[in-house]
Amino acid sequence: MIWASGNKSTLSSLLKLANRIASEKIRSPNITAFNSNQIIVRILGAIASGILLILIHPTPDQGWLAWVCLVPILLACHRSSIGFSSLLGLITGLIYAYGVFFWFFHLPKAGAVQSIPLAIIIALYVAVFAAFASRINNNFLRLLVLPCIWITVEWLRAHAGFLSLPWATLAHSQHQNIGLLQYGAFTGTYGISFIIVAGNVLLANMIIMRKVSIEQWLGISTILLLHLYGHSLIGEPELTKTQKIMLVQPHISVHEVRGEQTNQLRWQKLDRLTRKAIETGIDLVVWPETVLRGLKSNPLLMRNIQTLCNDYQISLLSGVTEFEKFTTDGGSKGEGEVKTRSFNSIVFVVPDKPSPVFYNKLILVPFGEYTPLSDYLSWPQWLAPVASELTRGDAYVHFAMPEGTIIGPLICWENLFPDFVRQSVMDGAQVLVQVVNNNWFGQSAQPFQHNIASVMRAVENRRSVVVASNSGPSQVVDPWGRVTAVTPEYFSKATLISEVQINDIPSFYSRHGDLFLWFVMGFSALALLLSLLSRQTSHTQKNGRN
Repeated sequence: MIWASGNKSTLSSLLKLANRIASEKIRSPNITAFNSNQIIVRILGAIASGILLILIHPTPDQGWLAWVCLVPILLACHRSSIGFSSLLGLITGLIYAYGVFFWFFHLPKAGAVQSIPLAIIIALYVAVFAAFASRINNNFLRLLVLPCIWITVEWLRAHAGFLSLPWATLAHSQHQNIGLLQYGAFTGTYGISFIIVAGNVLLANMIIMRKVSIEQWLGISTILLLHLYGHSLIGEPELTKTQKIMLVQPHISVHEVRGEQTNQLRWQKLDRLTRKAIETGIDLVVWPETVLRGLKSNPLLMRNIQTLCNDYQISLLSGVTEFEKFTTDGGSKGEGEVKTRSFNSIVFVVPDKPSPVFYNKLILVPFGEYTPLSDYLSWPQWLAPVASELTRGDAYVHFAMPEGTIIGPLICWENLFPDFVRQSVMDGAQVLVQVVNNNWFGQSAQPFQHNIASVMRAVENRRSVVVASNSGPSQVVDPWGRVTAVTPEYFSKATLISEVQINDIPSFYSRHGDLFLWFVMGFSALALLLSLLSRQTSHTQKNGRN
């Protein structure tokens, strides 16, 4: 009852603010005519959207607010100048960045100064969207083009080189909206974001027009029908098999990460947890990211792991930090220096076969696992403290279970990138296994936000995704984005055993990628071009009559 009362209060406040912005807009169609009160109202609209963009993600994970989160900023930008609208977008983006990414401050050496570039970069994307929103005043064109602009901006966030961060997108807010999620199998997450933005534009247009037209009713009905039809897409394909997988969540603290003694203690903890919880019929045991170190140079530990696999006839997949010595080029002197490369890796061990297979992480975390552009720039320490200089792997590797199931391994934030995961599936992965260690971020919203990306990858590719986390939550996601099993406790030791569905039928998105995105990007560009030509023709005809 208290929460329901809070929801009514929130909606009432948003409606009052929307009406205030709309009324100010009607009286003052040009930003140059705004007085201080009208400017403040529009700034409040930008602040409201920033707050709503925080609320739709964990925590508090109120995804239903995504359907109104952009309405205040859309109203505030309507018929405003492009400069003022960009400023409003920056305000919204900064609030969103600091609210959603507040876990950033849990990192060692991460403070207010280091957070500023991250917040500004994220805010700039929202500012670009706001700038376009201010220049498109035709309601029908807004409905067609603004969703395209938003998902184009989301695509840029995922393809910005070392600045890429496709985290906490609009689509992620709908991870519990199972019906809507199903469109990800055809359009990727961009299609889901497109529908959400279209819903927001419809509501904003209604407030601007102060009436509901037949076209707007049709738009709302279409979104409702999409939800209903999405539920009909949830089914049971002709799955070839299931596998029983056990996830071990050891909760190894950040202080237990180095040294041979702690390496042995961690092995003992993992071995004890595994042997205590294991049961008949388990096919695969998964240990999380970087829980062990230097297996290639530790034959005794490698034999212990092989013995565990042989004893229970299980395959084992574990995160490990690996090392490799190499000799530098000595130049004219001919005397090279011996150095060591470090890798964030996964080791895969099968019973009765002492030939472990390793996968070295391909997408490293900038400023965390490597320093970008280090050959060309010397980053100031106050901005970018020294990172762990890991080496990127050479190639992607699949793991084959004894009975033939193909595993696509993912390490940490590799699950954020749709193109990367899609390629793994197209190369044969029947199930995706992600190992992660998020306890660097403390008991924050970060692990929950991170796990949502795995839900999206499951739906997009119609593949089960298994997430083994050091401190939780560890979980299993089925091919329709439903979390079928999750560890009951967070930041504690736990094990999780679940039957996992294995699928070898690729989805439309797996086969064709971002076809929807390219189509709508081309369509929006054409619509904008035709609109500009129409304005130019109208302006020329008007001058001719004069």
